Amino acid sequence: MRSHLIRSAALAALFLAIGAQAQTLIGGGGKTGPSFPITINQPGSYKLAGNLVVPAGLNGIVITASDVSLDLNGFSVTGPVSCGQTCSAGGSTVGINATAMHATVRNGTVSGFGFAGVYIGMFSATLEDLTVKSNGQYGIMRNTGGDDQPVAMRRISALRNGLCGISTKNTTIESSLANENLSSGICGYGGVSVLDSTMSFNKVHGFYSNGAAFGDLLRGSRLQGNLGGNLYQMPISAGGNLNGTTLF
Repeated sequence: MRSHLIRSAALAALFLAIGAQAQTLIGGGGKTGPSFPITINQPGSYKLAGNLVVPAGLNGIVITASDVSLDLNGFSVTGPVSCGQTCSAGGSTVGINATAMHATVRNGTVSGFGFAGVYIGMFSATLEDLTVKSNGQYGIMRNTGGDDQPVAMRRISALRNGLCGISTKNTTIESSLANENLSSGICGYGGVSVLDSTMSFNKVHGFYSNGAAFGDLLRGSRLQGNLGGNLYQMPISAGGNLNGTTLF
């Protein structure tokens, strides 16, 4: 029995080591230069090695392969745009652009891009533990055309972006913040479920529902201090603390 346990522990350690080796490091501390965007064109697990500083007019990271997991490793991907009462510049740049199936992006900050911090196409994706702030238009933009596959967003902080903090369709958003954006906190275009989240002090709406007939809903979420009103169009279902009122 003892030898069996030793062999099992050794195998577990080997598998952990193999998994660690399989995670490819990309980028580096303060990286600048003509190599942007960094393109991930093979499936697999990737990890950021340091902060990325992306020059004006360029995208940061482009994911063109399916089944990619990208761990920002607590680092930031930063462009030159800043947002206060207004944003310093627009443009079409994106911090992380996922254009293929089953992308996962987690654990870091994306800020300062003209169009969006993170953009995902009409594909399934998972975004977790991200801060997206001071992007010229969207913190996170999910393509809202076509027959979208489901997306999961967890523990997102979308702060002070030029338009919507999060603009999406057919997505479950959990335990997230969308605050102080220069238009609406979250813009839903059908099939958006917002659970246990906060949308506060946005310049227009807390939650903008452009597809209420398609099942946008809120549960256990707080909307507070949004200057244009907490809700635009009532979602199909709403519950929790919404401006001091519980709605069902």
